[in-house]
Amino acid sequence: MRLRFTWLVVAAFTSMIPVWGQEQWHEIKSPHFYVLTDGGERRGRETALEFEQMRSVFAQVFLKDGLEESLPLVIIALKNGKELSEFAPLYNGKPVQSAGLCQTGPDGNTILLDLSAKDTWQIVVHEYGHVMLSRFRDPPPWFNEGFAGYYSSVKIFDRVAVVGHPPDGFTDALAGERLLPVTTLFSVTHGSPLYNDEKNHRSLFYAESWLVVHYLWSHRMQDQLHRYLDLIRHGIPTREAIMQAFRMTPEQFDKAIEKYWREGVKASRLSLPEALEKVRPAVKQVSRLDAAAILADVHLH
Repeated sequence: MRLRFTWLVVAAFTSMIPVWGQEQWHEIKSPHFYVLTDGGERRGRETALEFEQMRSVFAQVFLKDGLEESLPLVIIALKNGKELSEFAPLYNGKPVQSAGLCQTGPDGNTILLDLSAKDTWQIVVHEYGHVMLSRFRDPPPWFNEGFAGYYSSVKIFDRVAVVGHPPDGFTDALAGERLLPVTTLFSVTHGSPLYNDEKNHRSLFYAESWLVVHYLWSHRMQDQLHRYLDLIRHGIPTREAIMQAFRMTPEQFDKAIEKYWREGVKASRLSLPEALEKVRPAVKQVSRLDAAAILADVHLH
């Protein structure tokens, strides 16, 4: 039944593609990524290489087996925002404006990019970060935002990546207010005022979430973090989960974070694999019908 419905959507998309234009579609395959694009062969290659670069950064901070892809990742690199809007969620009946979208699911992950956006690198970092976080099974807001903040300022120079510089405004937020207790920070939900209301220390929530992830990453505490996330998924109260996972009381955790901030947070330099210099993505043209099938599957999900 699903196969039949998929091909009905394919038929609809085949009729839509001429509205987008008659550009040739290309597929680009690098060691770890598949890119489908109507933005030209050169931009397709660049996109694949950017994802390979970011993957090499993530590989430095996740567990050794943390980047073994159990699910396929398809990257749809579209030439403009109008095309991307065809896939965007609707708000008040209109597509949400975005330069990138991420779709995760049990049978694969998809990232869609607008190649006409001013800073596609930041879109790559942000959307690929969502894919990385999806393996944590609905992580809490503080980890979602802290992780995104940690990598939002990443810079890559040749074979070195610099990560961990504070995003704009975070230093002022942390310097201007007393840090939240970690029990408060870790208990924030998507409906909490701290997460949504500018009048309720929202900036501090984002900045401190970045600081805690920075602390955990710099002390190589990914295993403890995994343990904590597993405990709270099983209904263990925040305080007890902190003590079991991190082997310290929440008060000791508070002091550790405060000390880490006072002593000066430093960015990290990560060496990237030399093999990236030798990556040569394979490129071939794709028929409009085959492209429509892939795009239809994205819509179907």
